[in-house]
Amino acid sequence: FTLILAGVSCPRVGNPRLNPPTPSEPFAEAARDFVELRLLQRELEVTLHGCDKSGVCLVGTVHHPRGNISAEILKNGLGRISDWTVRMMSPGEVPPLRIAENAAKRATLGVFESYKPPVLTGASEFMGTIIEV
Repeated sequence: FTLILAGVSCPRVGNPRLNPPTPSEPFAEAARDFVELRLLQRELEVTLHGCDKSGVCLVGTVHHPRGNISAEILKNGLGRISDWTVRMMSPGEVPPLRIAENAAKRATLGVFESYKPPVLTGASEFMGTIIEV
């Protein structure tokens, strides 16, 4: 079966066998190498959260002895948070992923190399009427 890591979406690796060949997205090879180095040929525990909408791929969390591999991918800027898979996770598992992604954004690592934080413009205070609570 194919396992989608819960909480993270990495750049796609290209396929040279297609006609015409598809190139890899930036940092795709680095993300693949990062995961292969830490997961291949290891016996690890996996928690399944669900499956994708086609029912072909399972969504789960890989429990590595040194922590959540999804958080490590995000911390190194090799992926972004995947909102649709985050919704399948328990609420307590999500904050470390958000913290890791924000750390990579602040350090402009990997896929966030050209990240610029949003600039707030306009009034810092405004008046309004509350219609319903």
